[in-house]
Parts: sequence; C-alpha cells; structure tokens
Amino acid sequence: RKKEAAHQKFVRQSALQMMSSLAKHAGAVLMDDEGNIREEALKTLFKKFDEDGSGTIDGDELRKMAMIILGASNDSARDISSDMEYLMKELDSDGDGNITYEEMRKGLTNWLKEQKAEQDAKKKAAVSAGKKGEATPLMVDEAQELKDVDEDEDDDDEEDEAATPLTPQEITTKAALLLLGGAVVVGLFADPMVDAVNGFSKASGVPAFFVAFVVTPFASNASELVSSIQF
Repeated sequence: RKKEAAHQKFVRQSALQMMSSLAKHAGAVLMDDEGNIREEALKTLFKKFDEDGSGTIDGDELRKMAMIILGASNDSARDISSDMEYLMKELDSDGDGNITYEEMRKGLTNWLKEQKAEQDAKKKAAVSAGKKGEATPLMVDEAQELKDVDEDEDDDDEEDEAATPLTPQEITTKAALLLLGGAVVVGLFADPMVDAVNGFSKASGVPAFFVAFVVTPFASNASELVSSIQF
C-alpha cells in the first residue's frame, strides 16, 4: 500500500512537471510565483488535450494525455492503465467518465496545495532540527556554501593584490635593491668559493676548471639526483 501511495505521488508530481513544461513550450506559464494555477495557461493545455473540441477530455484523450505527461511510449501504453484510472479518479470529480476544464483546474489546484503543504512541513522540520542543534543536510549545504564563498573572496583579494601594477618609480627601486643584494651576496661568497675550489683541485689533482664547472654543479644538484633515483 505504501508503494502504491508513493507511485501515485510520483504520478501527480510528474503530471504537474510535464504540464508546466508543455505550457512553457506553448509560451505560457502554468503556475505563478506563489504556486497558483494560471487560467490562460491551463486553458491552452486543456484545448491541446481536448482534441475533438467537445469541452471535455474522454477516455481516449486521457490515454494520450497520460502518455504525454508520464513520458510513456506506444509500446508501454498498456502499462499505464492503472495510472489512467488514478488520473480519471482524481480529476473526474462527478464520475461521468469525462474531465471538464473546471474539474481539471480543481484537481491540479488540490495537487499543488498538497505539494506545498508537504514542502512547508519539510521546512518546519528542518528549522526545528536546526533550533535543537541537529545538523540537517540543508544546514550543512549552506555552511559549506558560505565557506566556499569566503575562500573564493580570499582568493580574489590575493589575486587583486598580486595583480596591482607597479609604478615606474617602484620598479626602479625594486631593481636597484635586487642588484645591490646580488652584489652583496657575490662579495660575501665569491672569494671563499674560489678558495674552496682551488683547495679541492690541489687535493684531488683535478684541474680547477673541471672542479668549478663539473664537480661543483653536480654536487649542488646531488640531492635532486638522489630523490629521482629513490622515487
């Protein structure tokens, strides 16, 4: 019985979604922002399903309507008989086997009210759980979204700062400082490095040229060589 009730709920929701989509393709909006049926859009849909223009939707027209709104094909038409009976029962309020425009309007309105009531109940349950400190999917999603937004804003701020162009005076000052720093480093380490290369050359018998341009570069990159061999 629960499975049947769930399937009937699926049929109602599918019907509302597909009819809304059909109305949109026809250049109309079936429901307003508050979830109420728009008369003009529903009349357009009703005329589409009322193929003979009799002012009512009979059994054959309901079958075609059910195949459209439930997305059924001709091969599976026999499988929607129970859905047709349910739709006829829900929409044909006087039980004469035909659905009038007013009956369709009332039936869809009732479906929308039930759907809205269910959504409101879920929202209240989420709010109640939030007040009790329970983590709900909605709350988790909002928290994650806020976190992502903050991270994006921080990244944007860093990019803005990095992208700020330097003035010509700042560029000149920065270049001069880099040149001065490089000269200081060379002055501090050049002479000791030359002494070390000469000492190693004399001790090993290797010409100073090869020590400076072969052994020293190899030694300075030895760590990278060992890492590449290990990994």
